[in-house]
Amino acid sequence: MGRLRRRRNHRIQEPLDCASDPLELARFHRIRAFSSFPSLRGSHERNARALLQVAGRPWQSAIQAFESVLGVDADNVEARRGLSILQAADKALGSISCDESAVATLLVLLEYEGQIATRDAPWKRLDLGFHRFRRLPSEIALLSDVQELDLNGCGLAELPDELGRMERLEALHLQRNHLESIPDAIGELRDLQFLDLSHNRLRELPEGFSRLGSLQKLYLVGNRFEALPRPVRGLWALRILDVSRNFLAAIPYWIRELEYLEVLEANDNSLEELPHQIGWLPDLRTLQLNRNRIARLPREIGLLSRLEELGLAENRLRSLPPTIGRLRSLLHLYLQQNQLTALPPEVATLPSLEALFVRGNPLPRKLALPRSLGRLIRTFPYELGWQPSVQSG
Repeated sequence: MGRLRRRRNHRIQEPLDCASDPLELARFHRIRAFSSFPSLRGSHERNARALLQVAGRPWQSAIQAFESVLGVDADNVEARRGLSILQAADKALGSISCDESAVATLLVLLEYEGQIATRDAPWKRLDLGFHRFRRLPSEIALLSDVQELDLNGCGLAELPDELGRMERLEALHLQRNHLESIPDAIGELRDLQFLDLSHNRLRELPEGFSRLGSLQKLYLVGNRFEALPRPVRGLWALRILDVSRNFLAAIPYWIRELEYLEVLEANDNSLEELPHQIGWLPDLRTLQLNRNRIARLPREIGLLSRLEELGLAENRLRSLPPTIGRLRSLLHLYLQQNQLTALPPEVATLPSLEALFVRGNPLPRKLALPRSLGRLIRTFPYELGWQPSVQSG
């Protein structure tokens, strides 16, 4: 066993054959360079000290190897990208200070590029969630293979314009930061399908935002919007829009232009009414408007033939329009804590209804329910807290 172990170690220490393919030689030097830096999980002080010792022969050898490849093949994409990463890292290493944000950021770039360099398949997801940065470096754009970028809870106050150069990005998570604005360059992310900007300090979105033609899911929960940002109007492919916990006073008439919308959530705002154009969303399946100030519903609500969930709890409704009986697909209807004194008979015509929530309304204690409510009749008393009577026929 000892002889085999010595032989294996001897093989590892053998120099790489200089006659090897130049790109293979460059990859070898890059892997060796990345193996020389500390882990992101170490303390800031230890990482800072270790980083100061990283710069040296492994980095220079890798840089020279990629330069030699480009000297022969100037169009080699891998070599150009590898050289850019190494040069950016080498420059940062040469001027590193005690700035904790810069150290952490540099470590992230090196660690994840190192994983890309040593894997057979391209690295698709970059998870930097809850690493504390003061800034995101422009060099992030060099990680051009990344398709999903998680920057939740990083303490970011701004984003670099270079983020728009991550052309393959399909999902971007930016929850729980300190963002007050978004760069216009974000509109260059033409493949972006998922964007979460929840729990920031945003009041508006840039005009370039409207160029996100592939965006399907947009989360703007817990910001400072007083109106639905106008650039959202251009997001024709949008399927899910969540603007809960803002300060919206109205849903704009142009909501009808988001014709593929399936989910609209606007809970915990200051909405007083809905535009009649809300009925012109043919694919809408979920409409959640809980905890607003809505006093009435437009009769066009009955046009939402695919609607399955309708949340209107804790509003100021005194009545429901008769057209609510046209919601043939409605499964769940939430009406708690309103000012309803009666349920319209059209509720009994809802063939798919499985759950009706009305607790906290001034409904009469002897509320007669038609048998046509079917299976709902068995669960309804538990919601009311008392036993309603059942009409015959």
